[in-house]
This record gives sequence, structure tokens and C-alpha cells, in this order.
Amino acid sequence: MMRFFEYLEQGPGLDVTAWFHQGGETILYWLLMPFHWLGSEAAALLILPIVYWSLNKDLGKKLLKVTLLSQALSLGMKYWGSRPRPFHVKPERFTPIHEYAEPGWPSGHTIFGTSLGLCAASFTRNKGVKLFWAFFIIIMGLSRLVHGVHYPQDVLTGWLVGFLAYWAVISLDRQICHRTQSWSWKTKIFVQLGLLLIVLVGVSVLPLKLEVVKGLLATLATLLGAMLGWTLEPQWAPYSTNTIPLKHRILRSIFGLILLAGIHLGVRWMYYAFAEELSFFWARLFYGGRYAFIGFVATLGVPLLFRVLKLSSVQNPAQGESGAKSS
Repeated sequence: MMRFFEYLEQGPGLDVTAWFHQGGETILYWLLMPFHWLGSEAAALLILPIVYWSLNKDLGKKLLKVTLLSQALSLGMKYWGSRPRPFHVKPERFTPIHEYAEPGWPSGHTIFGTSLGLCAASFTRNKGVKLFWAFFIIIMGLSRLVHGVHYPQDVLTGWLVGFLAYWAVISLDRQICHRTQSWSWKTKIFVQLGLLLIVLVGVSVLPLKLEVVKGLLATLATLLGAMLGWTLEPQWAPYSTNTIPLKHRILRSIFGLILLAGIHLGVRWMYYAFAEELSFFWARLFYGGRYAFIGFVATLGVPLLFRVLKLSSVQNPAQGESGAKSS
């Protein structure tokens, strides 16, 4: 398999990427720059919480699950395959939009765009909107060729992994909800804390590159921390995204991002202030715990803030968010 990848990277895959890239001197290169930002971590940290807090809670929850799972898969595959990017192989032929040091296969931007597009399309019956998201998924992938940072095989794999992550979350979500619907919230919290501890310890002791361990801890711990918040939110800080004024949506986004950014910067400072004094294992554990706390704040801490500021707009907990299909 690796020989086949080498053949593509030195031959037809390189030529196809170079044809799309055109030396980075086309208008298309600049027109597609927003897609580069949309696939970044900064965009995800900005867009996903706003969707969850202010637009559609059910859609936001699904987006967070699919995105975090797909990024964990992407990271594991990147460092397992350790495949170069086009400008690593022939730097004289490419002017990449960003000179990534990490491996190329598969395309993380494509995986994120596919996950985002499939989730958003699943929450509408409007054919025009579904077509828009299909177009978005295709353009996100092709933009990586135009920007000279991925091969065609990276993009094709990204589309496939994004779809599989979406399918896995939808399928597992239904099964887990069915099996745990009779559990009390205390039982769910106990199980989730156990899973979080297993992930933090298990990933921390893996004999992998530090970049891989950090990436896995960040994505999986954030997801499990968010799950703790999702379990407690209906009990402690229920809120709705249905039929609320535009002013409240804007205020939620502003105050939520301020709180989340403050927590993120605070725990980041703590990590770098004390990590050097900790052993390698405990530093990794602290790193994962930091992201679990951020996920917890995003799904419970911020809704608690909404309650204090009288921005909750609580609806009947038995009802789902309007316009959303059951998940």
C-alpha cells in the first residue's frame, strides 16, 4: 500500500495537484482562502459553540460529536501513515497557503468540511439547502488541491473518513440513547467519569509521538467533558434555542465565547506554568484534563451563565429543538 502511495506522490497525484494549484497564481487560489480558515481549529472553536448555544442545540451537539470523533480519526491516520504533502516532495512546484510540518494523508480540512456539511444537511428537508452543503463539501476538498497542501488521495480519503465518522455517530448515538434511556443521570455521570479516566490514563501511557498523544487527548477528552455537561445541563441549567429573540442569540454567543475563551486561556496558563514540574505521565494527564474541563464548561458552564443572565428561554425538556430531526 505504501508503495502505491509513493507512486501517486511522485507521479499522477503530484501532477493532478500541480494542475489544480497552478503555482498559486490564480484568482481561484485567493477566492478559496475562506475555506482554508473554515477548516481551521479557530473556526471550529468559534462556529460550533455558537451553533450549540444560539442557533440549534441538537445540531450543535451532533456537530461537536462528529467533528471531535473525525478529528481524532484524522490525527491517528496522519501519524500512522506519515505521508508527505506535495510541497514536501517538490517544493519548487508549489506555493502552499500554509507550510504544515505534520503529515498530509488524510486531509483534516476535508474531513471537517464533510462532517459539517452532512450534519447541517441532515437538519433540513429543503433540497436547495442540501445542494448547498453538498457543494460546500466538494469545494472544501478541492480547495486543498488548489492551495497546494494535499494530494487527490488525501482529499478522497478525507471525504470517506468524514462520511464514516458522521455515519458512526448517528448509528452509535441511537443505540446508546436506546440502551441508556432508563439510566438515572447519576448513573450516566458515573459511567462517563469512568470513561474519561480510562481515556486520560490509557492515551497518556501510549508509546506514541507527543503530537499524536496531545491531539488524541484534546479531542477525546473534550468530547467526554462535553458529555458530562450534556448529562447535567437538563438538571441544572436547561436552555432552549427555539423561538428566542435575535438579541438573546447574539448575547449568548458573546458572553459564551468570553467565558469559554477566559477558561481556555486560564487553564492553558496553568498547564504551561506547572507542566515542567510534573512527570511526563502527569503532564499528559493534566493536558487531557484541561480539555475535558473546557468541554464541560462549553456544555454546562455556559448554560449556567445563561441562567444567571436570564437568557435560558427554557422549553419543555421533553421536547426537542424545532426543525431538527431526532438523533
